[in-house]
Amino acid sequence: MPTLFIHEQSTLSYNQFRVYESAGEQSGRLIAYAEHKRGTPRDALFFYKDEHGAEVKEGLVFKIKMRSAQELEPLYDVSDEENHAYGSLQKEFTTSKWHDSWRVFAPDTPEPIALIKERVPKLGAAEHFWKRLPFLGEQPFVLTYAFNFCDPITNTVIGACTKQKPFNGMYRIDINETLAPKGEWCLFVAACAALNGLS
Repeated sequence: MPTLFIHEQSTLSYNQFRVYESAGEQSGRLIAYAEHKRGTPRDALFFYKDEHGAEVKEGLVFKIKMRSAQELEPLYDVSDEENHAYGSLQKEFTTSKWHDSWRVFAPDTPEPIALIKERVPKLGAAEHFWKRLPFLGEQPFVLTYAFNFCDPITNTVIGACTKQKPFNGMYRIDINETLAPKGEWCLFVAACAALNGLS
């Protein structure tokens, strides 16, 4: 099962996301970096190879961008610098007011390859309440919580995004070998980043 790590960190002006390869049970080499300026619309994230790349806008690894803000259930396209698609993400409005529920699509695939669901719904509701608080809502949620990638037909767990410790913005992404061939790692990192940076 492929494993990656995302470290979310807040500064006075930005929320930052660093993506690392795994080195055993710990994070290893940095492979992508994104930052989102506070107070701006949560409609896009651009991941570069490192912090310098983000500063000079060079070395784009992948991007997440909302297709249309007018849609009730917005779609986010995940693509590379040349706009070649890695897939797309769709937030389910009917279950996402106080809970996060998303669909993950491979390129040109009408049916989702995975559904993202909160492992503990009560914690999910608390996390949504946290996001609505002035100033604190810009900080990473303090408690540990997790999202499961579920098979859309059998509902079995085929991956997970897990916050590792309270007061710690480190998330571990585990992707089952049956799901990994259906999408690039960028798609699953985008899904976890969207849960924290775009929802």
